[in-house]
Amino acid sequence: MAIHYAMSRSAFLDVKWAALHTVRESFSLEQHYNPYFELIAVTEGPVHLQAEEEKVVLHAGDTFLLRPWERHKGWNPAAQGGEFYWVQFAATPEPRPFDFAKDRLPVGLEAPHGPSDLRTVPAYRDETMIVPRRFRSSGRFHLLGLFEQLVREMDEAKGYYRYRSSLLLGTMLERLASDLLGHVRQETTLPASYVTYRSLVSLLDNQYPSSLTRETLEAQLDRKYEYLCGVFKKYAGMTIGAYVRHLRVQRAQYLLQATEDSVQSIAAEVGIADPFTFSKLFKKLVGRSPADYRNEIRNKPRCPDEG
Repeated sequence: MAIHYAMSRSAFLDVKWAALHTVRESFSLEQHYNPYFELIAVTEGPVHLQAEEEKVVLHAGDTFLLRPWERHKGWNPAAQGGEFYWVQFAATPEPRPFDFAKDRLPVGLEAPHGPSDLRTVPAYRDETMIVPRRFRSSGRFHLLGLFEQLVREMDEAKGYYRYRSSLLLGTMLERLASDLLGHVRQETTLPASYVTYRSLVSLLDNQYPSSLTRETLEAQLDRKYEYLCGVFKKYAGMTIGAYVRHLRVQRAQYLLQATEDSVQSIAAEVGIADPFTFSKLFKKLVGRSPADYRNEIRNKPRCPDEG
């Protein structure tokens, strides 16, 4: 029996139903099942729950995540009066079973992935969060408050209530996943060098058209230039200078497509004074000259619905 579920950061969450349930005798007499995941959060316990052959006793603040079509019911007819919130939801892609003892730590938890922070890296890198099957969150009162909001949204069903409900569910699952991470790993703080790296990336993203000297970088980040170079290469896999060149060409590509500005004017705007140097760099990174690139984009056939 899996005790956790690995869920993609980009998963589409669709809330189907949500409510507050008070345990009565019928809870132990009838089998329940549905084609969706179902998250339960106990507001007043105990709640005696049987999921397939697994029997558990849940107390106030406990959560339990049921799989699609998993049969469940109460197993103690004498225990009545408990209450729990429940929400049924679909997730695409569907969460998969995960065991910390056997499975490899998912992407996003092993170590920071520096290239994902670079503006010039187009490839999307999915990340995974681990959601527990049974858990008691340290922020259970906040979690129950979110559940109350979710049920209210579904009951009132006004405006973009499904969108708001999906956001609330995502926040709840993230809260559970973050608390679980704190339980299974003693240290979840990102390295100080990675924080410096992100500050450096942000600075480069905003100031690449200007002259970024070593003195400028040291003054703004309060770190030695050699350290900054080492940190950037470690996480980005390229040098600071190479990234700045990629940023300039990336901006130039947009300007060649969206404006009628001359190549010389575009070169100056992205921080390269000499048009010849700019054209040489552009061809090296893009594979064609700025003029050829502009002509190719302009002459590219459009689909009928693109105007």
